[in-house]
This record gives sequence, C-alpha cells and structure tokens, in this order.
Amino acid sequence: LKRKLKVVCACGNGTAGAFAPQVLEAVGCEVIRLDCELDHTFPNYNPNTEDMKMLHAMRDEVLRVQADVALGFDGDGDRCGVVDNEGEEIFADKVGVMLARDLSAKHSNAIFVADVKSTGLFMTDPVLRQQGAKTDYWKTGHSYIKRRANEIKALVGFEKSGHYFFNPPIGRGYDDGLVSAVAICEMLDRNPGKSMAD
Repeated sequence: LKRKLKVVCACGNGTAGAFAPQVLEAVGCEVIRLDCELDHTFPNYNPNTEDMKMLHAMRDEVLRVQADVALGFDGDGDRCGVVDNEGEEIFADKVGVMLARDLSAKHSNAIFVADVKSTGLFMTDPVLRQQGAKTDYWKTGHSYIKRRANEIKALVGFEKSGHYFFNPPIGRGYDDGLVSAVAICEMLDRNPGKSMAD
C-alpha cells in the first residue's frame, strides 16, 4: 500500500489471530491488535462480525487510537466485518457495494453476485451503472452464492452475512476474510483523499 493505514485488527480470540495481523502488516498497514490471542473459550465476545458486542469493541478501539478502519474477523477467519474511522459499523452488503464500485472501475463489464437479502443498491447505484457493472441476485446461502459466482464467472459473490467469494484475478473463489480485508485496504489506498466514512 502507498497509503499508511492505521487498522484495528479484531479477531475475537479466534483463528484469524494467528495470521491476520501479520498479513495486514505485510501489506503495509500499521496494525493495532484487538483480541488476537488464540483462546478457544472466547473470553471477550462471540467472534462474529455481525455481533454487536464485537462491533462495539471495534468501535471503541477505533475511536481510542483514531484508526482509519477496524477490520474484524469471525472465529474461522472467512468473514471480515468493518467499522469506519468514525466508529460506525458498515454492514456487509454495503461494504460489498463499495468494493463493487472500486473493482468495477478497474475491471470493465464486471459481474457480481449478491444474495436476495442484500441491498438493492447493487442494481440502482449510479456509479455501478455508469461503470457497466452487472449484478445477479441469487439464493441466500454460502454454497449457493459460491456456486453461482463460479458459474457465471462473476468477479465477486457477496453474501449478506459477509462471506465474499473473490474469483481470479483477485482470489481463488472461496470465502477468505483476509482477501476481503486486503481488498478494503486497497480500495482505501486507491482513494487517498477519502476516509472509510466518506
């Protein structure tokens, strides 16, 4: 990354604590670790990127250290939750729209898959429309979104729960919270004049 991002890395004492902070440091982030020690009893909160207790812990740390973003990982590290620089959580489908905007600017005629519970912005967002992006709404469920993204050669499949399936050239087609986190960091890097809240 060209932009020095201060990132709260929240792992909820789950598996991602073994590798997420090191990966974020390797791409150039200043990392503030939050509950990254592995502990199968999960003493602080449920490591779930949709759990308000986890999101509030991320918010408090972002505000305390004045970070650019908090990236939180669920227990097995396949989802990434986001809290912006103002301490507000951004739900996974909205993060998906932001990533779709960023990626469709780089990849012409990009196709995305979103589950039917996701925001309608994937279809109506003027930036996505201007960039020629198309979104296919599909059945809710991890395996359905993964399969559909692969079938129609979508760049990314976005599940509202936060499972994102990045296909080549970004990922390998499976849900990986670290691939999502790096994509978010790269989006911020490509927009140096904007905060996550912007």
